[in-house]
This record gives sequence, C-alpha cells and structure tokens, in this order.
Amino acid sequence: VEIVAAKQQVGPSRDWLNPHLAYVVSNRAKTKIRAWFNAVELSETIASGRAQVQRELQRLGKTAANLDALAATLGFADGEAFFGAVGKGELGMKAIGDALATPDEKPATAPDDEASFIAKQKPKNQAQKGSSGVLIVGVDRLLTQLARCCKPAPPDAIAGFVTRTRGVSIHRQDCRDFRRLQAEKPERVIESEWGNTSEALFPVDVNITAQDRQGLLRDITEVLVREKIHVLAAQTQSGRSATARRAASASGGEAHLSFTLEVGDVRALAKALSVMREVPGVFAARRA
Repeated sequence: VEIVAAKQQVGPSRDWLNPHLAYVVSNRAKTKIRAWFNAVELSETIASGRAQVQRELQRLGKTAANLDALAATLGFADGEAFFGAVGKGELGMKAIGDALATPDEKPATAPDDEASFIAKQKPKNQAQKGSSGVLIVGVDRLLTQLARCCKPAPPDAIAGFVTRTRGVSIHRQDCRDFRRLQAEKPERVIESEWGNTSEALFPVDVNITAQDRQGLLRDITEVLVREKIHVLAAQTQSGRSATARRAASASGGEAHLSFTLEVGDVRALAKALSVMREVPGVFAARRA
C-alpha cells in the first residue's frame, strides 16, 4: 500500500463522501468527515455574521457597542449564536439598528399601512446606498438583499421590489419572477443601480452539461480551485446507482451539474465558465 499525502492539505475533500468514488466506506468515517465540514461551515457563517455586524456598527457610528450585551438584548445566549443568526440571514441589520437606537433616534410614528410604506420609497432625485452595495434611488438606509431566484451580479441591469417584511429585494431586470411581480404590483417596483462593489463577492448559479463519466465532478472542482474560484455549492442531477452510472458512461450518456460560484462580477463569471468548458467531456457551461 502506498500512501500519497498532499503537502498543504488542510482537511478532507467533499469528494470523499461521493459514493460513486468509493473513497470512504465506514459510517464512522463518513460521520467524522461531515462533522468536519459542518464545523467549517459554522465557523465561516459566524465569521461572516461578525463582519456584517461590524460593518453595520461602523455605518451607525457605534463601534464601541458591547456585542455581548447587544446579543443578549436581541435574545441570543452568546455572541457566536448572534453572529451565526446574522450570517445565516435569520437576523437583519434593521433589528440591530433598532436595538442600538436611543429614544431620540427612534421614529416617532410607524407607517400607518403598507401603502404609506411603499409611498415613502418612491424616487426623490437622490440615491442612497443599501446594505447589499446597491444604490436605491430615493431611499435612505433601506435594507436590501439580492434575490435568490436570479442572483444578480455587477454589471447586470437590476431593479428593486419592495417586499412586506424584508426591505427591497434586488432582481435582474430579465428575471422571470421579477417580471411577474412587476406585472402584478407595479407600485412596488423601485429604481436601483449598483454602488461601489469593488471588494464585494456575489453568488451566481451555473449549469453544466457533460458526458457522464467517472471523476467528472472532481475534475471540474479541481479546475475551479486551481483558478481560485470559490465554490459555494455543487449538485449533480443523478440518482442512479453506481452500476447505472457506469452503463451511462459507457454509452456516452449526459450528466447535468449545477454549481453556485462566488464571483466579483460578470467578467469573473465568464472566466469561470471558460475554464469549466475546458474540462474534458464538458459540452456546455452557462449561467442559470
């Protein structure tokens, strides 16, 4: 038996859990590997939440705030639970701002109804930056979030849609869901454009069609890692057994894979698609 160890390997690979590759057999080993990835994801979520909170405190001019006291005020047992909720998107920046606001900073009255709230979001010939790096015309410090259905990234043409409880949802203008919402409730649509996103990263979905063969997912992932393109998620549309997969591979069957990549803009996405098309057996790679 020869053991080849990577010089800079910092942990297990997700490919080890792929039953078709047969790297790991015992349930105990699989459990240990899943636990490692869960711990890494939790750590990354907490770090992301901490960074978001610190940016919000800096924006509000309250960098001296006691984070443990803030977590307790918002109902969390400790700071890690607080940062984890922010990182997962379960707690918005508005709740943090409200918890830190002094009595004289809080609005005297709330909007009477949904119509008055929407009316206050109409353009006023000025632009303010929302929490997602998007400029919303006529809105001051309004919570914004990128729509999951179309995952916009600069320099996509974008537009905002005022939701009931989550601020403004930012869509690509060619998004089918946005067009439906625009047709149903045009009064909720709000003009939006990209702000300064030079240091921001955006999740983008891509679909790949390729010849179904052993090691395809591994080869694509290795190319992305080599190009330093962060992969947030990967999924293969195949629920077949190993025997069925070998038969499909022998007959030249197709495999369909979906990736969620983290890119700075559409130009970086174009580079990612280009390197994926170079993988042997890949027929097409396109944005979802």
